[in-house]
This record gives sequence, structure tokens and C-alpha cells, in this order.
Amino acid sequence: MSPSSESIAPRQTPPGEAAASRPKNYRILSIDGGGVRGVYAAKLLEMLEAEVTKRCRPNPFSNINLFAGASTGGIIALGLASGLSSAELVALYRDNAGQIFPSRCRALRKVKGIVRARYSNAPLKRILNHTFTRALGTPEPRLADIPRHVLVPVFDLAGEKKLGGAGAVRMWKPKFFNNFKDNAGRPNPDLNESIVDVAMRTSAAPTYLPVYQGDVDGGMVSNNPSMAALAQALDAEPRQPADIRLFSLGTGMNPFYIAGQSMKWGDIQWVCHKLFPDLVMDGMTDVADYQCRRILNGRPDDVPGNRYFRLDPLLPEAIALDDSAATGKLIELAEKVPSDPASAPLWTLAVQWWLGANP
Repeated sequence: MSPSSESIAPRQTPPGEAAASRPKNYRILSIDGGGVRGVYAAKLLEMLEAEVTKRCRPNPFSNINLFAGASTGGIIALGLASGLSSAELVALYRDNAGQIFPSRCRALRKVKGIVRARYSNAPLKRILNHTFTRALGTPEPRLADIPRHVLVPVFDLAGEKKLGGAGAVRMWKPKFFNNFKDNAGRPNPDLNESIVDVAMRTSAAPTYLPVYQGDVDGGMVSNNPSMAALAQALDAEPRQPADIRLFSLGTGMNPFYIAGQSMKWGDIQWVCHKLFPDLVMDGMTDVADYQCRRILNGRPDDVPGNRYFRLDPLLPEAIALDDSAATGKLIELAEKVPSDPASAPLWTLAVQWWLGANP
């Protein structure tokens, strides 16, 4: 049965309401994609929460107006918006990553990935069903059942795209699922979408997991969904960028690079290069970071008074998105961020940013 509109807990300002009644700071939390490295982001969130509340401030995530996430970040965003704690999300990855990405025969799975998806998505769906049914207390929960606003991108492989007055053509396109009551002034059809289906769509990483309901990984659209979240926030109500505070969280930067000055590569070298997908995803991630900094920040540096802040520490070694055996290591690496000489200054600024966001 589809949930009624009364089951929605909209946080939008009704049309015509005075601007003064809107939140002075519309707070957004955006989380990148990264497969099993989602446990790294979840652990950083748990640590930020502990650090801020230790200073007698409210839970920093209790007053978030919009959660956004792509791929594994979409699962985290949906979880937080559904009432799961960051500690519960750490446990979700720690306890289940090995079922989703079995570590046995990884070398053979890479070969298998040439002709078909390396892993089945059945374990992930089973785990997500259990997780969100328990979180929201209802079987087959829908986006309308989530009490907080959320935005999750996917890439629709064969949708319909409107071309102005020329009607629509069938072609691939990005899709941004959300649970706002209204969408562009019309009732939002996304509200009846299954949470699990949306999570499965946004995490369907090509070559790793099968296409799900015609969609693939949201990271193909916006691996860092910060800019998409900013656009949604500005579109949902008449507000200005100055009204917004946006925290963007990565899943740890892999230290990748391609050496050389004038490679004459063709299709085979580029497409078959093991780092090619990461090159594309990292490029999109940095573009969104650049755009948000230019739009929201009045200062050039990562200072607590800025409207936008990004935390994405550099990992000491590359960790693949399906390396489930690395979940313990990722948790340990996150725990070391506050004391690591390379990451500690950024961590201190991140804590100060959250303290300023929660006066």
C-alpha cells in the first residue's frame, strides 16, 4: 500500500510564509561514493559526533535539513535520514561487507568482470531490506516514510529525456531521487519509491554489481553530490546561498596518478587502464568541490566561518571499493586521522566547523 501524504514529515516552508521563519542555516550533509570505503566515512562521522557532543553541543546531525549521498554514500545518507546512527552504519559495513563483496577468489572475479558483474547483488538487497525495515519499523519502507530530507543520484540507462518543445527521446540521463513533498511545484512521484530499490540503484557499480531496475551507480552522475544537494536546496524554497551550510565528506582519497608527459594512448590503453574509472570519478568529485567553494565560501581557505567545508583525508595506500578485507584497516585509518600529521589540521578545522554550525 502506498503511504498517504499525511505520513510525510515535510520540512519545507509553505508557499508565502515569511522568509524570516526559514532556517537561518539550512544544513546539508553530503557523502561521496567509494564502495567499502563507506565505512571510513561512517567512522569519521561517528568521531565528529563524539567530538562535538563532548563539548556540550547537540548531536551535529540532529539538525541536518538535507542528507545527500551517491553510491555507498547514498546508503549512508538514506540510513542517517531514516534515523540510524553513525555507529550503526559503521557496524553495517563492518559486519556485512564480506557478504556483499566476498574476498575469496578476487583475482578470478576481476577476470569474470570482463564479461559480467563480479558479484551478485542479492546479499546487498537482503541486508538493506533488514536494515531499513528495522530502522523505520515498517516492511518495504518508501522514501515517503523517511522523516528527514534526502537526495540520492542514480544513472538511468534508458530513460526519457525532455528536449524542450521537441517532446522526449529515449536516452540515458541522471536521476536524482528525493523525498521532498513537492518536486518542481508538482507532487513528487519519488515518494512512493522503495528505499531499498533506490539504495540498490545508486550502488550498482558497473562491472562490480549488476544493473538494477535499469539504473547504475550514482557515482556515474555525481560521485560527490554536494553540488546537486546545493541545487536541490536552492530549488526547494526561495533561499540564498548565504542561508546554506554544507559539509561534504569523502571516503578517503586514493593516492592515484598516471606518470608520463605525452602518451599516445588509444581506446585499448585508456579503457583497459586499471585506473581509468577512478580518473573519471575523481575528476567529477573535484569539480563539485570547486563549484561549491566558489558559490558558498567568501574566504579562500578551509576556515570554520565558511559556508562550505570538505573533509576527505588522503589514504596512505590505495584501497579498492570491493576490498571487504580492508574494513578493519579503514576503521583504524579513520581513528588515526586526528593524530596523523598530514590529516590532523584538517580534522581540527572540521570539528571547529561543526561547532560553529551548532551554536
